[in-house]
Amino acid sequence: MNGRVRNWALAGWAASTVAVLAFAIFVEFREAGVLGEWPWGVGLMAFPVAAALVLVKRPGNGVGRALGVVGMAAAVIFLLGGVDEFMELDPASALSRQAEALGNALVMPMWGGVIALLYLFPTGRTLSPRHARVLAVFMWLFAALAVVQLVQPGPLTGSGRPNPFGVGPDWMRRVYSAGLVLLPLSALVGIGSLIVRWRRAGSAERAQLRWFLGGAVGVLALLVIISVPQGTDHGLVGIGVRVYVAVGLWGLPAAIVVAITRYRLYEIDRLVSRTVSYALVVGLLAAVYAGGVFVLSSLLPLEGDLAVAATTLLVAALFKPLHRRVQQGVDRRFNRPRYDAEVEVERFAGRLRTDLDLDGLTADLLGVVAKTVQPSTASIWIRGGRR
Repeated sequence: MNGRVRNWALAGWAASTVAVLAFAIFVEFREAGVLGEWPWGVGLMAFPVAAALVLVKRPGNGVGRALGVVGMAAAVIFLLGGVDEFMELDPASALSRQAEALGNALVMPMWGGVIALLYLFPTGRTLSPRHARVLAVFMWLFAALAVVQLVQPGPLTGSGRPNPFGVGPDWMRRVYSAGLVLLPLSALVGIGSLIVRWRRAGSAERAQLRWFLGGAVGVLALLVIISVPQGTDHGLVGIGVRVYVAVGLWGLPAAIVVAITRYRLYEIDRLVSRTVSYALVVGLLAAVYAGGVFVLSSLLPLEGDLAVAATTLLVAALFKPLHRRVQQGVDRRFNRPRYDAEVEVERFAGRLRTDLDLDGLTADLLGVVAKTVQPSTASIWIRGGRR
């Protein structure tokens, strides 16, 4: 297929998938308001967009295809739920139950696409033919579980209504329940594949894997936060959690796009160090603020407002020196090249203040440039003379 035609087709597919999710979000807002389940639709929009961007840059890449599977399955699931609510179908009607049953059956393929990323990232191919066979077995088992879920008798997973497609024998319910162990099992095997890939990878592929790990950690943190039910369904806390879900789900697809296209690939060390340092600084300052308010208001003869003001001034004064010290420590651990470069530059600047040997300074400057910038060649010209 012509490259331009392929790119337009991918753009059209991504736009139509996003439009389906937007329709589902509109219906959800109309029915449940701001505290509904709309954030999942907003977050899952990232997968078809990321799939199109990856496949435009890397046609045929397995990572783009896996992202596309997740996006398509999510769009159909939300479409079925949105049509049910938009048409205001009777919950007891066969059409409403059929829509829910089909949506439930597509959840397994959606998770299969997510797990396939563990085996295919970043090259789009598995690590070895053996890993390819393992992945194929898991994908076929996921497809079989989706069929079992569709035809198993008994209540539907979400609403508990009778399954309209439940024509299978009773043992299918037990098979499906036992088969759910395949999800964590396949994920663990995929993580093992990533660990082996990391050990064999070069510098560029390791940077790609760092981006993927960063996005995955963000999604895991999101899942941990939403698993805590206290206070997450009411007021500003509920809205904040839902906004975090909508934004956080974009993290993994965005990280994958950066890694696959290699756009500012090596910024990951700086990003990690900044994130960790600011998180530590905020935590330390919050502890200082809480402790300061408690001490000043309880042990000293200060009124509440005066104690808060004094503690606020203390925290503001501590921010810059604390951030500097924390950033240095974090860079020493997470962004070592930048830390080593700063040490070399400071050492050279100190020598400039005391050393007048031009030849020695020239050689030292070339050494600093070689260590910090690592160019293929480096030269210095001084008043027509090359050194």
